[in-house]
Amino acid sequence: MFSLADKDYHTGAQLTLQGIVKTGAEHYERNKVIPHLLPLLPDSLSGPEPETTQRIVKLLSKALRRERNYGRAGSFVYSLNRHIALAQAFHAEQAGLKAHS
Repeated sequence: MFSLADKDYHTGAQLTLQGIVKTGAEHYERNKVIPHLLPLLPDSLSGPEPETTQRIVKLLSKALRRERNYGRAGSFVYSLNRHIALAQAFHAEQAGLKAHS
């Protein structure tokens, strides 16, 4: 039997979640994902790089912070799936930003 407070269980869950975020970031497509996560029009997803990517990273960061706060507060608005999707998009956009540097 295991307990949710068990350190091995917690570590295993973290590693699993990190793998999910990494895999999703590898298969990320901005034009398909961002309109579902952020209130942006398709026109605002294109533009001069890396400025567009920096703007999207800032918006994703704010959305991630808000989603984490919902989760910590135990809000009915919190969505684990949205949280994972935001994290995947954030990591993919950050990788794109590093590639432009």
